[in-house]
Amino acid sequence: MDQVKHRTFLIWLILLTLQGFVKTAPTNKAAIEVLGDVPPMSGSVDVYNTTDDNGTHQGSHGNHGHGRFQVFHFEFDHVAGPYVIALWVLLGSIAKIGFHLHNKLSKIFPESCLLIVLGIIIGCVLFFSNANQNKYTLDADTFFLFLLPPIVLEAGYFMPSRAFFSNLGTILLFAIVGTMFNTVLIGFSLFGLAEAGVIALNVNFLQCLLFGSLISAVDPVAVLAVFEEIHVNEILYIVVFGESLLNDGISVVLYRMFETYSKMGAASIELVDIFAGMASFFVIAVGGTLIGILFGLLTAFITKFTDHVRVIEPLFIFIMAYLSYLTAEMFHMSGILA
Repeated sequence: MDQVKHRTFLIWLILLTLQGFVKTAPTNKAAIEVLGDVPPMSGSVDVYNTTDDNGTHQGSHGNHGHGRFQVFHFEFDHVAGPYVIALWVLLGSIAKIGFHLHNKLSKIFPESCLLIVLGIIIGCVLFFSNANQNKYTLDADTFFLFLLPPIVLEAGYFMPSRAFFSNLGTILLFAIVGTMFNTVLIGFSLFGLAEAGVIALNVNFLQCLLFGSLISAVDPVAVLAVFEEIHVNEILYIVVFGESLLNDGISVVLYRMFETYSKMGAASIELVDIFAGMASFFVIAVGGTLIGILFGLLTAFITKFTDHVRVIEPLFIFIMAYLSYLTAEMFHMSGILA
């Protein structure tokens, strides 16, 4: 299991690095010429063969002085994206090694807290160094499409399935009833404060419910990491983990339902719209689960023929699980359930 876990981690690092290459790789004229002669666009400037006002030749790597060959020159922008990603991975790995070498640190706080503090320090350095913050900002697509899937896969792959199904009733109670209770309670509280004038907001009741559905369900990734480090009771861990998985479906449905209701207006909502919102919950939850089952069966069938090439089995497990997540998101189903 440890080998599979480490291989999954390495594949995730490779995927994240490739994503950085794709997002930051500049256009290469040499690569374009391999594909064929591409005529320049009208009004375009050939930056690979330009001449300034003084007749000085300027190549693809900048002005090197009258076109003479340069023995050495520095160009960080050409490798900035993958270089920064590699440094982030290296720094995190060194911090992880140092944490486990120093036994006293592991007794004081868990490993996830160390990484959080490390991120805060690096963020402060970037903020006060006047760096281009747009290059180092974690956007939603990067998190949900590249970082979250391997975290959920690792947790689900090593999840104690017997304990999960033994406590399924408790998990469903927290996931469904608990999430709906939080949404309604937050919505009523916010609307009451707005009506009483405590907060200066001009919002209606549906908008308050929309906000409540947005923040009522939280995936406790950091909490689960702490639970693994301190080895809490298995039932407590599986209840928190299971609730964080299953509340995804109900929170997405509630958000989309209240968003649609807000656009329609309270006066335009009919009984059929309410029943349609309730039915969408089952479609999203059951649809994500069925997509996960389908890809799981496909993975099991493929791995039947990998007896002589077991080295690629972790790759198949990772890729098929990742495809199930993306497929569910493509159809607006629950990718976490998938």
